[in-house]
Amino acid sequence: MTLRKTLVIANPNSGAGRLGKRWDRILAQIREHYGQAFDSVLTTRQGHATELSRDGASAGYDLIVAVGGDGTANEVLNGFDLTAGNQDGPALGLLPFGTGNDLAKSLGVPKEMPQAIELLRPRPPRPIDVGKITALDDSGGMVTRHFLNVADFGSGGAIAARANNTTKAFGARLTYIWSILSTMATFKNPEVTFNVDGEEDRVAVANNVVVANGRHFGSGLTPAPDALMDDGVFDVVLMGDFGLVEGALNLPRLMKGTHLSHPKVRSYRGSRIAARADRRVQIEADGELVGVLPATFEIVPEALMINA
Repeated sequence: MTLRKTLVIANPNSGAGRLGKRWDRILAQIREHYGQAFDSVLTTRQGHATELSRDGASAGYDLIVAVGGDGTANEVLNGFDLTAGNQDGPALGLLPFGTGNDLAKSLGVPKEMPQAIELLRPRPPRPIDVGKITALDDSGGMVTRHFLNVADFGSGGAIAARANNTTKAFGARLTYIWSILSTMATFKNPEVTFNVDGEEDRVAVANNVVVANGRHFGSGLTPAPDALMDDGVFDVVLMGDFGLVEGALNLPRLMKGTHLSHPKVRSYRGSRIAARADRRVQIEADGELVGVLPATFEIVPEALMINA
């Protein structure tokens, strides 16, 4: 068996705080099923996982494992050196313990902790693509953020802001559905101008535009049912001028991934998307707010080695 220097980074606030309460039990499960020595650390603040991941990569860890939800995985990801075709740095492992765990679903990582740990055992990691966002922050400066799974702008940013400030006591899916419906009740669809791979500008009144590396987001929604995380392109899905009632009626189709044939939905594929809007439009990625339009979204092919 090949020994790997392994660092486990866990967010005790994940799963509405359940991870912190169960951390000793989770540690015991990792020791039992992983079969190798590892170092572990709990995060203490927002952004801490990125610092720990960056330090771990510099210290020569072969595998860095994110334990928590999609936001924790995103923070860990942003501590890596993410350049095209980079296979020299550490691999990323994932033990899902969040409220949504859409990234795990996109990657095919089991929900059950013992089975997810088994995927970390020594095996050749595989390369996957990563998304890169360059956007404005709330102060008007530029911000760059990488993402693994899905980014979107429009109602998605407003929904993420509401969901992140709502109790998860009733479960991730009900929380997210409530956030969708309550946001849609007052959200005014912006006019968005965008282009894919530098082609002609397209203008549309859009409720939301999804830039997908993976297939799932929003606690089980499937906006990009054909997306692959290793094909070098995004699947871009534009949700047109939907209002509250029409959006609610089509929510089951979005869950199943059968919405692409709807006349108000358009889809594109490309490696670079540039977008702007006629008003302030928030961007979210992997469940976390990133910034506002204007922005560019670029695929970074084979930038990450993953054990999943």
